[in-house]
Amino acid sequence: MSAIIRLDRGGEIVERFLKLFDVSSDRSAVAISDVVRSILSRYGESLKEKLIMQTYDGASVMSGQIGGLQTLIRQEYPFAFFFHCAAHRLNLVLCQSASTLPSVKDFLQISVHLVLHQS
Repeated sequence: MSAIIRLDRGGEIVERFLKLFDVSSDRSAVAISDVVRSILSRYGESLKEKLIMQTYDGASVMSGQIGGLQTLIRQEYPFAFFFHCAAHRLNLVLCQSASTLPSVKDFLQISVHLVLHQS
């Protein structure tokens, strides 16, 4: 799991990569929430009122309304609303388009080839 934090620094939005975490031994919402809470605890008690968003992929373990990670985090950080990660959404759209529309598949293959073989 990658941890990234986005901050508003006086009107300037700054994004920072924090760390990669190995969650392969237990991918349950409870186990991942323990990792997320340990990350957030480093920023102190005042973060409870300042954390306003959390983004993950659309898997039910992350986005579930009853026992998903986002719900568990909101129990402690009530203003941290969940949004499906835009990068994951884009990836889903591109994968679906490439698998069903030959012209999109051709376009993406050519684009990747050009990017990888630039001089």
